[in-house]
Amino acid sequence: MNTYLLDELSNAKMPDYDYTFKIMMLGDNSVDKTSLTIRYISGFFLEDLKLTIGVDFYSKTTNFRGKKIKLQIWDFGGEERYRFLLSQYCKGANAAFFLYDITNPLTLDHLPDWVQIIREHAGDVPIILVGTNLHLEEFRAVTMDEGISKAKKYNLSLFIEVSPKTGQNVERLFETMTELLFERHSENLKVDYVSKPLKIIESKINNYLTLKLEKERTIIYVGGKHFHQCKYLLLDIPINKMREYEELNSIDEAAEKLDSSMEMQKLPKSYLSPETEFWGHCSNIQAWSENNYDTNLLHRNLAFPLLKALVNAGDPRAKKVFKEEIAIRFESGYPSVVLYLIKQGYLDYLNDEELNILFESSKFLENLPKWFFKKDIPKNLVKKIEVKLDDFNASFLDNDVFFPLLEAFAKAGYARAKKAFNEKIIRKFESGYPPMVLSIINHDYLEYLNSKEWDAVLGSTKFLTNFPKWFFRINIPKWLFQKLREMINELGCPYCGTKLIESLGQRIVKEGPIKCEFCYTSLTRII
Repeated sequence: MNTYLLDELSNAKMPDYDYTFKIMMLGDNSVDKTSLTIRYISGFFLEDLKLTIGVDFYSKTTNFRGKKIKLQIWDFGGEERYRFLLSQYCKGANAAFFLYDITNPLTLDHLPDWVQIIREHAGDVPIILVGTNLHLEEFRAVTMDEGISKAKKYNLSLFIEVSPKTGQNVERLFETMTELLFERHSENLKVDYVSKPLKIIESKINNYLTLKLEKERTIIYVGGKHFHQCKYLLLDIPINKMREYEELNSIDEAAEKLDSSMEMQKLPKSYLSPETEFWGHCSNIQAWSENNYDTNLLHRNLAFPLLKALVNAGDPRAKKVFKEEIAIRFESGYPSVVLYLIKQGYLDYLNDEELNILFESSKFLENLPKWFFKKDIPKNLVKKIEVKLDDFNASFLDNDVFFPLLEAFAKAGYARAKKAFNEKIIRKFESGYPPMVLSIINHDYLEYLNSKEWDAVLGSTKFLTNFPKWFFRINIPKWLFQKLREMINELGCPYCGTKLIESLGQRIVKEGPIKCEFCYTSLTRII
């Protein structure tokens, strides 16, 4: 997960604050740090949240005793491998929460280490010990008395138990922390992040990648050389839109949903301190590196140039994944990313064999209609893809991919695609295979057939032989049922040859029971 900033206000102009407090959210994995933060900010509970990598930022504005207070919440990843970053992130912190799971005593084991780091790098700030999963009382493994005892042992400010899932005590927790912080600072204090020049700070991500804070600007160095590229940091997500962003697959998708509001240069200078911004960038780049240079975690304008620079600097890991990342993101079909890769020449790094494999991928062809019909696609690329589709008879595709692909090209005016699409519909419909027929009906593909094609289908021996396989087994739309009924009445039963099924009712009287099962079922359904 990347760095997020959430705020109740989504206006372009940020308001002034009487106080801004930086609060660290600490604890092991799976103690609901992110869930607790989101519950407080938004009022709802999100399940199945992704693991926090490095640190995430959240923010909420609240009013307290007539003052406007902004809480900056730093949700720090609980994995051991990120612990070395904590001392840097703690600098300037005004307070901290330490979370543990009341159903898991082991989540208290690292409390002494976390407290020591906070005290060394943030000073004597308020720390509240928070037991989570209060709604799982029946599975409790840490008593309330044990929690209180731990808080006293390490001289913490307060102890409380909460449930991010139900919301129990969540508001109370943050209100209490706000009160503690308010009382520690004078009425005249207003956080001014730009009043002091910052010293040079350095964060080494790996042997090839380093970030430095120089003259209040974050600079990226690749192989010891200054890397010139714009950097995206924040997502300013309105609370009422949070659920929408849980389903996004990349920062590029989030950035477009936010209409580029994440660009730091568009925010007021006092919005974040240069040092806070620097550590935000460090968190993003660290997460990117830890996840094998996954380009979904950074904006495309930074991810691909940075990855290419690492390749040129001799990073073996970057060399290994560079082509893979190009292929994966191109295959994903997200229009802005695909167009970026095309226009910036990244497809040129793939040879003909690699492109052919990519063009045959089901995922690539499934996503192809998302971008293929845009005006600015190079003609040579269009031609390569059209040739690969082989007049839209790509036998290597399954029906779940092929039908939507043909439909998209047919709608775009490709005559060959329309012809192949209709032929494919007729062939599969005539086969009588119930799941396939049902899929064709449910996707409304039959509506693409003209009257001449319908007459040919209804008169074909193959259709007449096979349609009893599904006629009584699936739900048929009224218009299709009427069409088939007229056909049966005219052509007769495909089994016994009886004409005019409606007249079969008279046969019951004159000739006794109907022996043909198809006629009997037809009569039961039609009359």
